[in-house]
Amino acid sequence: MRPHPLLTSLLLCLLLLPLTALADDDDAVRLHLSAFSEQEVDNDLMRVTLQVERSGRDTARLAREVREIMDRALRTGRDHPTVKLRTPAYTTQPVYEHRDNQTRQTGWRIIQTLELESTDLESATTLVGKLQEGELRVIQMGFAVSDETRERVRKALSEQAIDLWRAKAAAAAARVQASHWRPAELHLQDELDGP
Repeated sequence: MRPHPLLTSLLLCLLLLPLTALADDDDAVRLHLSAFSEQEVDNDLMRVTLQVERSGRDTARLAREVREIMDRALRTGRDHPTVKLRTPAYTTQPVYEHRDNQTRQTGWRIIQTLELESTDLESATTLVGKLQEGELRVIQMGFAVSDETRERVRKALSEQAIDLWRAKAAAAAARVQASHWRPAELHLQDELDGP
């Protein structure tokens, strides 16, 4: 799995108030400090789209076959409770044949889609294998960082960046011999980099 670098950047402006300028902000020293923290995070969410497709002339038979295959797939999915399943799309399309400069309809194609999503990668992979044996084919597979992991890491990185910023601010205040310091402005940015 390809890791996503999860980057949380905290940009903060710091106002330093020297002891002699406590009553007069015009003499205050302004420093602009920034701090950031980042961490590579493994993809922990698997998304797979599968399809079942049937073609022929008898739409009732085709619809029945597709429904039976999808019903078996959904029953198989119940044995994997950590995997979320949904059937977002069902389409019926005419099939045409081009012959002797003429186009005529020769039948129908019925397609139904099944999507699965899970952070239990082992169970999801096993289920995909079973579904492929059951006449579904994978048309798309992808990996991402789950919302739960994203929020947990974002919170941890924000705390790390703030701690780093506070250390920089304290060092800067000591260097300019200020008796007090406080943030004048606070700009927080966080973003998930990567595909």
